Amino acid sequence: MTMVKGKKPHVLAVPLPFQGHVKPLMKLCRQIAKRGIKVTFVNIQSIHEKILAAAAKVSHKEEEDNIVLASIPDGRSPEDDINDTFKLLETLRNTMPSSLTDLIERINSSSHDDEKISCVIADITIGWVLETAQKMGAEPVVFSPASAAALAIILHIPKLLEEGYLDSNDQYHNQSYICDKWEIGLRINPDENGIRTKEEIKTKVQILFADNKWKKNVLKMKEMAAKSISEGSRGRSRTPATAMAPSGGQPDR
Repeated sequence: MTMVKGKKPHVLAVPLPFQGHVKPLMKLCRQIAKRGIKVTFVNIQSIHEKILAAAAKVSHKEEEDNIVLASIPDGRSPEDDINDTFKLLETLRNTMPSSLTDLIERINSSSHDDEKISCVIADITIGWVLETAQKMGAEPVVFSPASAAALAIILHIPKLLEEGYLDSNDQYHNQSYICDKWEIGLRINPDENGIRTKEEIKTKVQILFADNKWKKNVLKMKEMAAKSISEGSRGRSRTPATAMAPSGGQPDR
C-alpha cells in the first residue's frame, strides 16, 4: 500500500459473501487494524446482520476500533430464492460495482482528506471489483483465502500444460473412472456451445446431495485410499470437470 505523507491509509475490504471467504479476510483486516489503519469491511446486508449479531456476543477488542462494518444490497428481488447461490453471484456481478461506487463516494465525501478510501482489498473470486477501485482512485489489492501454494499451482497450470508436465487428455480418462467405474461423481456436460452452464452444475450438485449412493461410494473410496497409504503406497490424482460427491458435512452458506 502506497503511503502518502500527511494522509492516513483507509482500506475498503470486500469479501465474497460466503463463510470460507468472509472469515479469512476479516482476520487479515484485524491485523491491518492493529497497526492503526482504518478498515471499512463491506458485506451484503444478510451477512452484515449476522456479523453484527455475532460481534455483540464477544468481548470488545482494541483493533475493532479501527474497523467499520458497512453493507450494500445484494441486488436480489423479494421473489428470488435466498438459497440460490448462482442467482446471488449473478446479481452481485451486475449490481456490486455501482453499489461500491456509491459507498466509496459517500465515505469520501463525509471524511477528511486524510481518511478517504486509499486501498480496496477484494476477494480473488470477485476481482472485477478492482476495476471500481481503480476508477475511484484507490489502490487495488487481490486477496486469496486459499494457501499461497494452492494459488501458485492454479496460476502455473497453463505453463505445466505447455511444457508437458500435465496432459489435458488425461482429464477425460480420469473422468471416466470417477463417473463410470467408481461412481463417485457426475459428469458435467457442456451445452451445444461447449459451455458448462451454471444450471447444469446446479442440477448435478443437487443430485449428489439428494442420493446417498454417491456419499457411500466416496466413503468407500476414502477407506481404500487410507488403507493404501497405510501400506506405504503413494499416488496422485487430478480433478477433471466433474461434480464430486461430498463425503460429509455441508457447504458454507
